Amino acid sequence: AILSFAFEVADKTAAIVDVNVERVLERIFGLWEWERNSAFVKEIWKLSEKIVILSSKNVWNVNQGILDLGKVVVITPPAVTLEGQEINVDGDKIASKIAIALKADKLIFFSDTKGLLRNVEDPESTISEIKIDSADQYAIGRMKKKVLSAKRAIEAGVGEVIFADGREADSPIEKALDGSGTKVF
Repeated sequence: AILSFAFEVADKTAAIVDVNVERVLERIFGLWEWERNSAFVKEIWKLSEKIVILSSKNVWNVNQGILDLGKVVVITPPAVTLEGQEINVDGDKIASKIAIALKADKLIFFSDTKGLLRNVEDPESTISEIKIDSADQYAIGRMKKKVLSAKRAIEAGVGEVIFADGREADSPIEKALDGSGTKVF
């Protein structure tokens, strides 16, 4: 999905393996007894790649079909190399590019704060709404990348961006859409 939407790779097959794909392939191909090591990860990737190649010569259509069913796209920063090594990627930038490519109405960024803070020392100083041009002054530390990605998304036509608390245990997406966090427009 990331390659086909964010980077407009429509004629290339590209597999993606997240925890959900891993679980499905594990059950379908009976890999539940395998030890979770680099050999397991390599096998899961091989199976995923075979399925993508067999599914379609145009992966974009497969991914768009899933979205047409009304699904929510969730991007998470951690990733795994083909060798099974965990790595971190710039999920904010990727999410922004995908939101732009999908012409999304909303983009939600989760972090370890309740939203964009008026005072970084006060975790209760969440700004409820702010115009993107004013958000720069509150972008401190790791929030700078999120605000930059939000700005790119809004300038490219995404309707609004929400900065919300990723630590929320119960329905974080729903709460963000209901007004929890910071709405940026």
